[in-house]
Amino acid sequence: MFALTYAYLIDTTRGHAASTADLRNLFQYMNEGDTFYDAFQRALGISVSSLEENYLAIMEGYLGR
Repeated sequence: MFALTYAYLIDTTRGHAASTADLRNLFQYMNEGDTFYDAFQRALGISVSSLEENYLAIMEGYLGR
């Protein structure tokens, strides 16, 4: 599940199109004191809860089903 989510997040063609800078920022924000959830929202522009709540629909669309 983690690998599929990561693939979706960095896929610039059909996924979320997060850059390596976005992912570095995620860790930097946590290093600066943000929680994972806050850092994820700040770096990637989506919330963990939104990703979790819509995961099946997101993955169905991403996988072309």
